[in-house]
This record gives sequence, C-alpha cells and structure tokens, in this order.
Amino acid sequence: MLGCARVDDTWAAKSVDCEAIVETLALVLLPLPSEVRGRVEEVVVDTAARGQGVTAVLTQEALRITRGAGARTVDLTSQPDRAAANRPAL
Repeated sequence: MLGCARVDDTWAAKSVDCEAIVETLALVLLPLPSEVRGRVEEVVVDTAARGQGVTAVLTQEALRITRGAGARTVDLTSQPDRAAANRPAL
C-alpha cells in the first residue's frame, strides 16, 4: 500500500510506514491561452519498488490533479532507450 505526498513541487509515493520515498514524479501544469495542459516529467522509481504498481498509483494521482486544474491533455515523454519507462503505467 502506498500513499501520495507533495514534496515541494514534486509528488512522491511513500511506503505505508512513510519512512521512505519510493518514487517521485514531477507534474507541470501549463496554462496556455487556449487551454491548460499537463506534462509528467522526471518519473524516478526506487529499484526495490519497481514492479509493485507504484507508478500506476502516482500516475493516477497526477491525472486527478490535472483534471482538477481543467487540463484536457497530459503528455508523458521518455527516452527511447529506457525500455522499462516506456511500458504503459496504467
């Protein structure tokens, strides 16, 4: 079980005991003249937490926040050589 917590301008997934941050995700909201857009950047997962659904939890929270801000789109980009990062998180 994980919880999400805001650390400065970055959201972090914490272990149940809240002793360790196991993932961070930077969410950028871009207020444009025509719309608000979201962008997920810098997703970093602790090696020991990989494969446990941490990214899905934090991504769902990012989507909730962007919807609340009125964003209709959210972009996520990754380097092509990062195979694990390029697998769907949802």
